[in-house]
Amino acid sequence: MTFRRFSHWWRNSFWFHYKWHSLGVLALLALLALIFTEVLGRVHPDLYYTATLKGIGISTSFDELDAHLLPLMEDLNGDGQIVLQSELLGVDESEIGMAVGMKFTIQLLDDNISLFLLDRATADELAEQSDAFLPMADFGLTGEADEPWLLRVDDKPMLSGIPVLEGRPFYACVKVFSPAEWENPDIRARFDQIGVLLRAMAGDG
Repeated sequence: MTFRRFSHWWRNSFWFHYKWHSLGVLALLALLALIFTEVLGRVHPDLYYTATLKGIGISTSFDELDAHLLPLMEDLNGDGQIVLQSELLGVDESEIGMAVGMKFTIQLLDDNISLFLLDRATADELAEQSDAFLPMADFGLTGEADEPWLLRVDDKPMLSGIPVLEGRPFYACVKVFSPAEWENPDIRARFDQIGVLLRAMAGDG
């Protein structure tokens, strides 16, 4: 078949009858290639934590605190990279703030997130569920007198210079782990890593 005959067959036979099929296959292949690239290139964090601030409708990373915590991190998942993923959630009465509030509720149920940093208002809202959080004594630290599951950190050197926290009491807390989770070496390593970060934030590390 000459090029001219092939070109004629392509335009008037194959492409005419199978144009949309071909475009669909090409789109599918492009999507699969994108997914494959994303999976290969995805960075898996060694630790997640969530911080909350009432009164500002935002959802962003907490870069100012990450800069202090990252040097204390270990490569928990063994992928050769040390990655700390944070999220600073601001909840208010705006539509954005309410959506952020729903996001926070979901994160409280996320097994991948154990460490939380809470403003005073959010800590008060969670007080009735305080048994869902570990006492700070488990990390060798002293929690609040009436709230042993909370560790105040805003008045300590590491966090005292962060502008967004100025004048805001700020507390760290850690969700409890189930008996089955305690049998998992990865969870034990997460617990130990969180302990290192908490002691550093408390000025004891």
